Amino acid sequence: MSDTEKLSLLGQGATKYPQKPEDAILETFANKWPGSNYVVELECPEFTSLCVHGDTLIDVVCDRQKYPQGIPIQELVGTTGYLFTFDQEDHQPKVKKYRDVRKTGICPVVRILLRQRRGHGKTTRYEEKELILTPEHLVLVRSGFSKYSWVRAQDLEPGQHLITNQRYISISGELTDSIRGCCEYQLVQEAILGRSLLETELVHHRDGNHWNHVPSNLEVLTNKEHFSLHQTQRYGYSDTLDVSELIRLYESGLSIDQLSKKFSCDGSTIKARLIGRTYIKSQSEILRSKRSNDELYTEQECQRLYALGYTIYELSEYFDIHSTTVLKWIRKQGGQVRTSLETKQLRASVELATLNHIVISVQQYGIADVYNMEVEDTEAFFANDILVHNCPKTGQPDFAKITIGYIPDKRLVESKALKLYLFSFRNHGEFHEDVTNRIAHDLFAAMEGPKILVVRGDFFPRGGISINPNVVLPNDPDPILLQRVLHMLAWGRPTNV
Repeated sequence: MSDTEKLSLLGQGATKYPQKPEDAILETFANKWPGSNYVVELECPEFTSLCVHGDTLIDVVCDRQKYPQGIPIQELVGTTGYLFTFDQEDHQPKVKKYRDVRKTGICPVVRILLRQRRGHGKTTRYEEKELILTPEHLVLVRSGFSKYSWVRAQDLEPGQHLITNQRYISISGELTDSIRGCCEYQLVQEAILGRSLLETELVHHRDGNHWNHVPSNLEVLTNKEHFSLHQTQRYGYSDTLDVSELIRLYESGLSIDQLSKKFSCDGSTIKARLIGRTYIKSQSEILRSKRSNDELYTEQECQRLYALGYTIYELSEYFDIHSTTVLKWIRKQGGQVRTSLETKQLRASVELATLNHIVISVQQYGIADVYNMEVEDTEAFFANDILVHNCPKTGQPDFAKITIGYIPDKRLVESKALKLYLFSFRNHGEFHEDVTNRIAHDLFAAMEGPKILVVRGDFFPRGGISINPNVVLPNDPDPILLQRVLHMLAWGRPTNV
């Protein structure tokens, strides 16, 4: 197949965009009218980066009773706040600031259809969900336990496992207030403070709504202050709690959150009784101890998930190991292997989040309004529970109309090649001024020096400021030819030329 035939596939969506702009893509052909100073005008109105559909639910910090799955990105336009993301290095959730949410344009999109499993045995059911985004948008794919890779949405294949926010779901179908085993409000408060909570500190919800994690509703109190606010009537704790039993269970490996659920009381009640009687590990210490031995951490994580109710089969898929190895790990960590009946009974009383969302298909989905946001100090955020990549360079989405006007000399640029070249910037992080100059100089070289070349980038405003670079080549242009081009592009006053 010739290069020209390959380029012709672009309109059919079969051509893969390169990851970085390549000037070698630019094809040219001879100018048959070198004596005529005619102006060629080219426009590319779909110069855009990574964006998601307006109905996409973003996992922002909010009141979970009102927005259990998150808030549509189109409703976040003009707002600032915090959202949940995921750190690929320590495999833990994080909370980061977001801002600059806005509509970035109308673009071609693809629809990722996903399958998630619910229940077990006869109660097993499969639910489908979708994620609609631009074809170049990167999605995090699991390539093994604690191993990940970024894949463009259009390149996803059936059977691949995507990374989810791993929120636990109750039997009633409602989300709990924990994400990957961590309390949401603790993650939020630590992000606001910029540090981990001290052993003597706890987070208090001012309005008494334990689901409302909006920063203004949270405050940090000492254990004593927090304990005094939560009376017996609210949390139902009992002074007859056996402190020695609490210490034994805590030192055996149960967390404060697990103990509070076991004894049907608030975590602060448990913590207040443990402080001064045993060493309270901080969250960072727990994470460091887990990471100090990857093999031990993997075995412990397997046992933890099995104790929650996940099956041997599910865990073998999740860790990408044989089921016999899963059994070995469970026994090695002191776990008791359940019978099929015990597993059935356990799963009938608890609803667990899926370990992964499995790709069913990726389809072209027409044209749609798309949106994006800037997220501070991270490269990812959750969209419809799926971890997607943040935008490159400054983290801000780009949408622009690139207008090119030139008077050819020896050669002209081939339009399909130009389109492929311009679209190669979709996943390339570079400042507006650099992008416009790169395009101008690459075109000037490919066409072996046109008589005059003007490139303008009308970029979508960033933070309320429009950046619209104009590049003119050569550096000492003929003023008459320049006026002709500007006039034809409606950028200058009419002239008699």
